[in-house]
Formats: sequence, C-alpha cells, structure tokens
Amino acid sequence: MNDLSKKCAGSAKNQQNDQKNTAENRLHASEHDCLVKPVGISGEKVIPVMDHPLGRAWSQPKRQDIIINATQAFISARSFNCLHNYSHSLPSGVYSGKMWKQLTRDKSQVEHWWLCWFVDSTVYPNSCTTNRRKIVIL
Repeated sequence: MNDLSKKCAGSAKNQQNDQKNTAENRLHASEHDCLVKPVGISGEKVIPVMDHPLGRAWSQPKRQDIIINATQAFISARSFNCLHNYSHSLPSGVYSGKMWKQLTRDKSQVEHWWLCWFVDSTVYPNSCTTNRRKIVIL
C-alpha cells in the first residue's frame, strides 16, 4: 500500500477525529460569518463509477464524499489530500470515473485548485472527456 493509499484508507478512529475536527472548523468559521455552505448534489450522481480493471491500483476519495454544482466541487481537506496532483500533465491511464486535482493560475496569477475526472465521451467511441469543477475545501 503506497503512502497516498494509507492516507485515504485511515482507521475508523481517524475518520471520527476528522469529522470532529471538520465540525469544529465549521463552528469556528460560522462564528466569523465565513462559512461556505455547499449547495449541489452528491458526486455519486455526477462522477461515474471507476470500474475499469486498472482502477484497482488508483486511490481516490469516495464520490459520495464530494458535493458538486455547476461550477464548484466541495470536498474535505482529507479528500483533497487523497487526490493525485496532475498540475503539469494528465494521468496516463484514461478511464471513466478517475479523479485527480489540478492547480492553475489565472491572468492575475491567482492559484485555483480543480477537481478533474474522466467521463465516457458521448461523441467519440472508446474515448473519455475531462470534466472539472473549482475545488472549495470545507
């Protein structure tokens, strides 16, 4: 098991601590009126199941742990850390449901993280297209 897989497959105790810490962070944030309330649907309904045989070797967060709307993906810091970083390239294995993160800079040199994932192309058979949403860490 690689280091990223170990991070993503934490024990139940670590997951409970993460939930507690996240709840504490949300409470702290709401005290300062800067809480971001995720509005969207579960990633399960947007991101396809990664059922390609090569997907068994790829670690990524669960789709249901991500909330997606038309422009944003709301994820926890834990899920963010589970995503592989492909800011200067694309993953070599291309199959539907595969997720990763990408860092870009806009014209003002402001950095933005994106959640990216492959979906089967509706135009080209046996091909995938890339979808992406700007990441908001909860």
